[in-house]
Amino acid sequence: MSIVPKALANGCCQPPPASDRPSPIQRNERAGERPITEEANPAPSLSRVSLCSTIEYCPLRRCSDHDCLLAQVNDGNYNLRRTAKAEASIVRKSKHTRTTMRLINTETLELHEFFESQAPTYAILSHTWDKDEITLQEMLSMSPSTMVKAGYKKIQDTCKMAQSRGQQWVWIDTCCIDKSSSAELTESINSMYRWYQNAHECYAYLVDFAPGSLPQDELEKCRWFTRGFTLQELIAPKTVVFFDRDWNVVGEKGDKNILEIIARFTGISEDLLSGFRPVDDYAIAERMLWASSRETTRPEDKAYCLLGIFEVNMPLIYGEGDNAFRRLQEEIIKRSNDLSIFAWGTPLNWEPTKKGSLTERRYLGLFARSPADFGATW
Repeated sequence: MSIVPKALANGCCQPPPASDRPSPIQRNERAGERPITEEANPAPSLSRVSLCSTIEYCPLRRCSDHDCLLAQVNDGNYNLRRTAKAEASIVRKSKHTRTTMRLINTETLELHEFFESQAPTYAILSHTWDKDEITLQEMLSMSPSTMVKAGYKKIQDTCKMAQSRGQQWVWIDTCCIDKSSSAELTESINSMYRWYQNAHECYAYLVDFAPGSLPQDELEKCRWFTRGFTLQELIAPKTVVFFDRDWNVVGEKGDKNILEIIARFTGISEDLLSGFRPVDDYAIAERMLWASSRETTRPEDKAYCLLGIFEVNMPLIYGEGDNAFRRLQEEIIKRSNDLSIFAWGTPLNWEPTKKGSLTERRYLGLFARSPADFGATW
């Protein structure tokens, strides 16, 4: 009969002697000498290990958390088995160190590419798209036809504002993502919540907010508050500065009066907007409710704009229509036991028949068809 080590019996992991731990140089050598990114620490051998390994080896750096690693004793060998939660965190962490992002130099307007883990401090733009937005290819070409577009002036104004506020780098979704590459588009949308979260400050440009208007009268009417992707751009950043169409400061998300106004008409808690509570403190149905009245140009984006809010990564398949939202819900229930995901209804319980009479909708699936279904019951 095998004896369980004291460390395992106590449910925690004790680090081995310092002499047994690999140095950073040794870890880099094993990783293939990739100095531009931090490689995830390799897992220890699973055969005949007496402990759950060192904290350095623990992928989540939380060996005392029972969600991190489970140890099982089989025939005298101690095998480490990661829980699903730990596996998901490991995958997200390893992807973050390899993800690249383009940033615009606010002085030269030139694009530079960085590994996310080594990106400098940057500001980020949040806006609603118009017809003459600048693509990555147009930004690289800098042709005369590009420089006369309204989208290019928006980039210039953003860089000018960022520079005046002490920022050398800025990220803008229209021209910092190669949308001709489906792989890059997928990676960028899956990373976007984190990019807004890590930004030094976010500039919310309200093109339909007239200079001199009062926030309590006009802020709610802005198109920016009706779009799907701007939901995460409101929640994720620590600092959001609102600008009118002439780039005058309207106020910041943290200002008491602005905070109260936004919380009132969006239904989003002031504690979340001010950063006192994280987004995962809120029930799934409540988070869906925030998006229930928002619109997207493509039906798939109703799901894709919520990936970061639910900490979900999944491939983008434009053309799948409403099935994207079903896939999102399937991914959510893999990671959460919050049953409020099923607390939805349909906005219309009755629908007209060809003869003009009303026929009851008798059949509804387990999953909602869109975030709007959550707005019908809350």
